Amino acid sequence: MNFTTKFGEIDLICLYNNSIIFVEVKVRRNKKFGVPQSSVDKSKQKKIKKIAKFYLYNNSDYLNTKIRFDVIAITIQNNKAYLKHFINAF
Repeated sequence: MNFTTKFGEIDLICLYNNSIIFVEVKVRRNKKFGVPQSSVDKSKQKKIKKIAKFYLYNNSDYLNTKIRFDVIAITIQNNKAYLKHFINAF
């Protein structure tokens, strides 16, 4: 599911193997701005962590659950999509 707040949004929040996974999805159609994962810089990571804390605070059932932050990078070239999944990206 997607989670939106006044601070911003998290693309996906998943529950897997007793862990909550906050996922940022980035898509690029060309390399003009670099690879998709490069846009998840320290500033973006800080923002995602802030939103994740807000989510956990408002969903107290998950307060003692392990969490991780993943990035899914999708590059589209010649009408083909290439996906990379970065587990524990930050």
